Amino acid sequence: MLVEARATGYVYHASNDRLELHAAGKAAGARPPGGEAGKTEKANLLLDAKKKLVGVDLRGTSAAVVLMLGAHEDVDGQAEASVRVELGPDGELAAVTIEAASKSIESPAKNAY
Repeated sequence: MLVEARATGYVYHASNDRLELHAAGKAAGARPPGGEAGKTEKANLLLDAKKKLVGVDLRGTSAAVVLMLGAHEDVDGQAEASVRVELGPDGELAAVTIEAASKSIESPAKNAY
């Protein structure tokens, strides 16, 4: 089952090349945390044809959701990245921080979606 959450916030920190995404509300169906909140894990960035970020596939992480900025139809490729997953008190996805964002995402300072 694909569990999806919408991203409501997009903040790029140029000083340390980190992109922070905030999730909207509780991701229905997400499993409780499998590890501690804030741990660094591997995830797949979902990119469009111009290498702009469309979403983050967190199904292999403690969040177990897909966090989307854009539409699934816009996804043209993927790139593996290190992300920090922040869970809320009930185990829901609160935020995702993408480390070394400019390595995989074209112009991460601008949200295309």
